[in-house]
Amino acid sequence: MLKQVPIKQEYIEELNNLEKAKKNLVDELGKIGLQELLIEKRRDKAESYLDQINNEEARLSKALEEEYGQGTLDLNNKVFIPKE
Repeated sequence: MLKQVPIKQEYIEELNNLEKAKKNLVDELGKIGLQELLIEKRRDKAESYLDQINNEEARLSKALEEEYGQGTLDLNNKVFIPKE
C-alpha cells in the first residue's frame, strides 16, 4: 500500500477557495447566459415592432398620396405642399 502524506491545512484552504471561485464563476456565467437570452428575446420583439411601424408608415404614406397626390407634409403647420 502506498504511503499517505497529509496535506497542509493552508493548501486545503487554497484548494477549497479555488473550488468555490470556480463554482461562483459557473453560476455567474449561467446568469449571463440567461440575460443574453432575455436580451435576444427583447431584440426580436423590438424588431417585430419596427416592422409593424414600417408597415403602418407605408400604409399611411400610400393613403396620403392617394388623397393628396405627391408632395410633402408639414406637420408643424398641418398642411400638404404639392410636388410641382
